[in-house]
Order: sequence, then C-alpha cells, then structure tokens
Amino acid sequence: MASRNRSLEEERLLQSLAYGSTVKQAAAAAGVSERTAYRRLEDPAFAAKLNAMKAEFMDRAVRMLSASSIESIKTLVSLQSQTVPERIRLGAAKATLSLGIRIREEHELSRRLESLEQTLKSLTTEAERKPNAAAQSSKFSGSDGEGNRKAGDRQDEDAAGNSSGSDGDSQFGGAGG
Repeated sequence: MASRNRSLEEERLLQSLAYGSTVKQAAAAAGVSERTAYRRLEDPAFAAKLNAMKAEFMDRAVRMLSASSIESIKTLVSLQSQTVPERIRLGAAKATLSLGIRIREEHELSRRLESLEQTLKSLTTEAERKPNAAAQSSKFSGSDGEGNRKAGDRQDEDAAGNSSGSDGDSQFGGAGG
C-alpha cells in the first residue's frame, strides 16, 4: 500500500509541476514535503517524466489552438464587412495583416529549417558511410586530417633548408630580429 501511495503522490506531484505550480504548491497538492519534492526533481527518471508530461501538455495546447484558429480567422474576416463600424474593421484588418505576415514568416522558417535538417541528415549519413575517407586522404596529403602539418614533414623541410624563420627572415618578408 505504501508504494501505491507513493505512486499516487508522485503522479500528483508530476501533474501539479507540469501545470506550472511552484515546488511548494506542488508538494502541498501531492501531500509530500517540499524537501521530498526537490529530492524527486533531482531524480533523472522523475525529471524525464516531468519533461515528457510538460511536452504532452504543450502539444495538446497547440492542437487546441490550431483547431480553433480557423474560427478565429473567420471572425476576423467577418469583422471586416461594411456593416461593422470603421474602427472595428480597422482593428480587424490590422490583426489579420499582422497575423498573416507572422504565420507566413513562421511557415517559411519552418520549411527552411526542415530543408536544412534534411541536408544535415544526408551529409551525416554520407559521412558515416565513408568513415575512413578522411583518414585515407590525410595519409596522402601530409596533414593530420585537421589541416595541420605532420611533424615529420616539418623535419623534412628543416633538412632541406625550407623552414621559415630559420635563416633570420620572417615569413612576412622582413629581416628577423
């Protein structure tokens, strides 16, 4: 029975926190001490449940707003008819234009972000298929794969007398000093 009570307390605590209550309020609603509430928040499994519940609440709210948005648009359009006072028509027109621009911008950004994510995913997939390609190219290019010259190549340059700065001239063309 104690575990059943704890489970019920935890569910109440989760719901209260997910709805936006303070830790103190949520603890009181769940019938636990504030310290217990904080201790549970430190538990990764509890925190994951809380985050999942918050995400579900947000998804539900977005779906409800999306469903009601068509009626809101119809209302704004109907307020623009000639029978409505001019001041109200002006307000409805401003709101319609403002929302239209914002929705269009958000839609465009969403579309562009989706395109970038697909490009990144295809590049990542391509790189995963060729994991040794960078290692192969650095083997023949004289670099370590990150654009840095290998130490052995520098020694070869020193032996050939091609090292910058060793004869007193700087790499910028001036005399060393």
